[in-house]
Amino acid sequence: MDKVQEIINEMKEKYEIKDLNLNASLTDLQIDSLDVVEFLLSLEDKYNITFEAEEMQDLKTASDLIELIKKKVK
Repeated sequence: MDKVQEIINEMKEKYEIKDLNLNASLTDLQIDSLDVVEFLLSLEDKYNITFEAEEMQDLKTASDLIELIKKKVK
């Protein structure tokens, strides 16, 4: 399993998401902005990557979040 899929699985487990609709808004998935920041900070520590505050502000959907993660871990 690649890192991105591993991270997606972590996200699904952490937020108890059974079926991840990539077009769903983060609020529809019960993920608020604080949750996103906490999740990304944990990824920074685990994978030694950095997310800029500006990047985090633009996240609206699950797809946005996953695309940002892909950009950083590859």
